[in-house]
Amino acid sequence: MSLPLAHEAALRKWITSRGGAVHDALALSDDAPCGARGVVAVRPVGVDELMQNPLVCIPKTLHLDNRMATAKLQAATPGQAATHEVMKQMEAIQMVAAALALERSLGMASEWCVACMYARVLSYSGSPGHTLEARRAEYLGTYE
Repeated sequence: MSLPLAHEAALRKWITSRGGAVHDALALSDDAPCGARGVVAVRPVGVDELMQNPLVCIPKTLHLDNRMATAKLQAATPGQAATHEVMKQMEAIQMVAAALALERSLGMASEWCVACMYARVLSYSGSPGHTLEARRAEYLGTYE
């Protein structure tokens, strides 16, 4: 089952408005053939078409790496030397996780709000009573 078109359209718009591209033959799915969630082809894509349009192009400005995470966290904590010292001891993955938590706490004010919404839908645990549909309902209630 693919994600609702509004969710996919929001993510596509977020990526393209920041200089990226997502081929129209791709869709987000929570029921990919491999049994996982992710990006799937909804129609065949020929080599000639691929030569003209890559499947996905994500600009470096959308790579939330350690450098960007550190910059975001330092900007959010100006003049807090003790916090900056703790940040120096953190692993790269911890920095990225902290930056994502910061962005998520900003809600719709975050420049990453659409990506955070998508990550939230994907992070459902699968535990009893915690279905993907429940996560979608929670996601829509929070960000509509």
